[in-house]
Amino acid sequence: MSRKHSKKKINNYDYKKAFKRKSDLSFRKKAGMAFVAANLLIAPAAGTYLGENLGQSNVAEAASLAEVQLLSDVNINADLQDSGNPDFYNLNLQLTGTGLADLELVNPDRSVVFYAEELAGQLSNNGPADVTVEILPIVLEEDLPALSNSIAGVTGSVNDLVAGLTTTLDNTINGTSLAGLVQVEGLDELGTALESLNNLDAALQDLTQYNGQAEVVINGDGSVVVTFEDGLGNHVEAAVENVVQSALNDVLTAVDNVNVTLLDSSPLLSGILETLVINPIVNPLVSGVTSTVNGLQQDLTSGAIDISNELAGVQVVGNTTVNANVLVNRPAGIEGDVVVQGAGITTSVIDAELLSSLQSSDVITFDEDATAPVLDSADITGNSTDGYAVTGTGAEPGDDVIVSDADGNQIGTSIIAEDGTYAVDVAADAVVPGEVLTVQAIDDAGNVSEPLPVTVPEDVDDVVPVLDSADITGNSTDGYAVTGTGAEPGDDVVVSDADGNQVGTGIIAEDGT
Repeated sequence: MSRKHSKKKINNYDYKKAFKRKSDLSFRKKAGMAFVAANLLIAPAAGTYLGENLGQSNVAEAASLAEVQLLSDVNINADLQDSGNPDFYNLNLQLTGTGLADLELVNPDRSVVFYAEELAGQLSNNGPADVTVEILPIVLEEDLPALSNSIAGVTGSVNDLVAGLTTTLDNTINGTSLAGLVQVEGLDELGTALESLNNLDAALQDLTQYNGQAEVVINGDGSVVVTFEDGLGNHVEAAVENVVQSALNDVLTAVDNVNVTLLDSSPLLSGILETLVINPIVNPLVSGVTSTVNGLQQDLTSGAIDISNELAGVQVVGNTTVNANVLVNRPAGIEGDVVVQGAGITTSVIDAELLSSLQSSDVITFDEDATAPVLDSADITGNSTDGYAVTGTGAEPGDDVIVSDADGNQIGTSIIAEDGTYAVDVAADAVVPGEVLTVQAIDDAGNVSEPLPVTVPEDVDDVVPVLDSADITGNSTDGYAVTGTGAEPGDDVVVSDADGNQVGTGIIAEDGT
């Protein structure tokens, strides 16, 4: 276990062991550990003296909410908001609830699920969720038995040291030349450190709440899942370890400050003190405490004592709030109310049976027009010189009308007037005669009508041609020739008799004749 408490997953959690431990645990009242100072023959001096009294995982598929419920008193708040993006709504989802008391947990999963069946396929991610969890009290013997046993070893070694500095020392120096001359400094501090060890449960009653973020997973069935066991587990593990390490550091500091001295520090008496007290009694006991504490601290740092694994099966979840935001397609193609359900659960398996058993809910309302507009007609007039006008009628005044070219490019827009008519101007250079254009209406909700095609008309030549001259030559035997000049080469020339009957034709040549 890294002291940095980096994010990790619990891969080897022993579900069966955790369940058996939770079921078989007898709630034993802890025996209070105290030490009694003996009456020693010492002279009064400054400081603290002898003689003073010191005070694998077998995860079954979820069948229903009742089997995997994590939270009670669940309240769901769903709020459909403008996202600032015309293509999406923002759906704010909030769940609050309280951890179920005495919950028997057999796996480490901690999740919140929201579910809106009608929004299946309409949702997309909009960032992580915010998670706040008040941590329930942790009881060492009950919830962290391995750690509790190790702390008991530390407590025992500290009690041995206290006994050595009091009763054993008193018995050793009684009747010797050291009687009444030995003082022990640091017993008060040692007693305070021992008291902290004995009251770790009290310190674990008031762990700081968890505030973090968790990934939002959106499923195709309309469910939104926020899983937060990793962040919560790392937070609780760090909080517990900090409390324990602080208490252990206090023990080491107190032991370092223990000092056995003489009121008369003559070389002779100092030698006797070393021989009778320091070497055979004090040093081994101090070494025992230091070694035991250092060993426990190393086990916590290395993960040999795995707090996170033991806590994975402990109900530490109190009042909980999860706040997530997801995007909803706009338009969603939905009109009216949509039910959003939710729950706090102890499983990562989200199936239809679980979703169908959700109870807490809220309602969001889609006030949008899901009906596509209708264009009744579309016509086009104009020419390649002056431009074109697409006109017609539509069913919904106020809708936009868009004209697109053959490649789908928008080349003109307008709005259906109150009388149901519309007119869209199209620039002459935007299209070519014979090109098929598309005309569609779009309403405020983004619904689009069926397209109507119109074909750009060919240009009509309505300019009267001009003949500059006309002459006739010939005779009744050989026939006649009508000649002259005209302004437009290629035009037909028709000669008619007095009765209007066509008697001859020709074409104006390139030179105008």
